[in-house]
Amino acid sequence: MNPHQDQDKKQQQQHATPLEAIEAIYMPEGPRTAICFRTTAELSYELDDMLGQVPLYDLAKHLRDNNYRTTVINGRAYWILYETSEH
Repeated sequence: MNPHQDQDKKQQQQHATPLEAIEAIYMPEGPRTAICFRTTAELSYELDDMLGQVPLYDLAKHLRDNNYRTTVINGRAYWILYETSEH
């Protein structure tokens, strides 16, 4: 296994669940200066490198069950997220 593959494997093990991977990047609450909006599909795409493909339903369930909120902008649902200071 080359060093790049080894690093990828460690990163995947570090974030075993979609929620852990999301919480490494985003928080459900935070300062207004850190707010961002993402669709479930956009989040799934972001997590693809860390976890592989995450079903949209499972990802939305993890977010909803852990107090992440949504809003509708121009008829489209977005998650209200706050970037962590490390991101």
